Amino acid sequence: MRHIAPQLTADNSLQYILIYLQDMYSTWYYDEEAINAQKRNGTYDWQRYLHDVYFPILDEALSRYEDCDYFDKLVFCPFNECDNAVWFGEWIDGWNQFSETGQQNFFLAFRETADRIKAKFPTAKIAGPAYCAFNPDAMRAFLAFTKENDCLPDVLVYHELNDRSILEWNLHVSQLHEIERGLGIPTDLPVIVNEYGMMEENGDPNAAAKYISVIEESGTFGNQAYWLLANNLSNTCADQNSPNSAWWVYHRYAEMYGWQRLALKTSALPYSDRYREDANYRAKYKDAALFGIGARSESGDRLSFIVSGSSRCQTVRVTHLNRTALRGKLLRVTVQKVTYQGIGGAVFAPETLVCRRQKCTPTLNIPLTDRDKAAAYFIFVEDAAAAPAVPVTKDRFTRFEFEDGTLLGRAYTYDSAYATTGETAGMVGGFEAEGDGVTCSFCVPATDTYELKLIYGKYHDGLPDSERRAAKATLLLDGEAKTLSLPNTVKSENTGALRLFVPLKAGRHSLTLLHDDGTFVVDSFLRRRARSEP
Repeated sequence: MRHIAPQLTADNSLQYILIYLQDMYSTWYYDEEAINAQKRNGTYDWQRYLHDVYFPILDEALSRYEDCDYFDKLVFCPFNECDNAVWFGEWIDGWNQFSETGQQNFFLAFRETADRIKAKFPTAKIAGPAYCAFNPDAMRAFLAFTKENDCLPDVLVYHELNDRSILEWNLHVSQLHEIERGLGIPTDLPVIVNEYGMMEENGDPNAAAKYISVIEESGTFGNQAYWLLANNLSNTCADQNSPNSAWWVYHRYAEMYGWQRLALKTSALPYSDRYREDANYRAKYKDAALFGIGARSESGDRLSFIVSGSSRCQTVRVTHLNRTALRGKLLRVTVQKVTYQGIGGAVFAPETLVCRRQKCTPTLNIPLTDRDKAAAYFIFVEDAAAAPAVPVTKDRFTRFEFEDGTLLGRAYTYDSAYATTGETAGMVGGFEAEGDGVTCSFCVPATDTYELKLIYGKYHDGLPDSERRAAKATLLLDGEAKTLSLPNTVKSENTGALRLFVPLKAGRHSLTLLHDDGTFVVDSFLRRRARSEP
């Protein structure tokens, strides 16, 4: 951190660096196996563990930050997901349970640990409770205790990690502020949702746009959850040097830094019993609803928007342009799109759908008609005199889902817990023996050379990490066979992308993938015309 933090804090734009102090442990959930063994034997004492095991680790971790020149940015989180009940919960019928007794144990531990940190660093910022989900009753109890015992955290933290999180984010923040007012606690305490995004959302540009929208609207901060691999910025990098599709969303967001956020009106969110209880209804609503943010440059002559994809045709309506610095000017309106191409699929530029000039009118309607819920959109409205034209991408990707194809041998579809595309299921697996495969048909509009991008995952088949191997697949394109090498992606869920360039005649074609050597899974493939191979 001492190497990275000076770069992040150089321009004073970074406000908080959250330190998970329990991450000194090498295993999840923080020494759980040893603690559970003691609980089974009836020898575990959380107070003894806190004093004899954790505090020496804590003190060693804190010592790293003595004389730190960015100390004012640090926020120490002494416990993470304590409501998993491993450290402080009761052992009941062979399970850890965060009962009322366990909750009180945690409160006492939090007070003692916060006091220990403050004794070493009186100006230190402390974060809590870091519950793994937002629960109004649990949050109220924690805040009541910490207020009464003079250990109220400086920063409030909790997680949003379920299929309702995007839709209930603002509801939870409102409930939190209501709890604070009821307890006489200032409502301006910083709130960091220190882990957000389900595994299936992490690395998805559409989900990224939605989360950024609710984070900005609620006035909170958010940290993406870390689910898969280290060193890829929570699934926003394809490799050490290449962005993936989700990276572009956060990049466009970062470009808005220092701009004035624009008011955004969207349809009301449904908090009905059906919405809460019916997961299918909830998923359909989340797919169809439009989320986004907008901002105006400091000079006022450039507007930028990030908008989520949708399963329906949508229209973005920009109003009151006659009240901006763009009044009376010729506008340049640009719409770009970035679509999910696998977590490890490199995306070096968004596709440009629209780039046109038009007169400034009080209201501007911008249609989004391709109904792609695996994408995010970037819209720019600016002075045409200062904004050069961007070439429209004539040859854009069209997606074909492998799970919509014909399964061969023992291949099967399954609903992955990680980011995928498709309606019926997320992936096709079972490429394990001769004859296992999948066949898809697709069309091309004209005779030309086409780029095919296969989105796949390749685990290392139980071998040690040092022996990661590529898989081999047989590709039959209109019956013509070719052997493909699918590089290892460490985990099947950490999908990569393999690019092929093939000449195709106008009309319908058949693509078959068959097992050759090693196992792999596939998600979808993208097709676009590529007049010359890059």
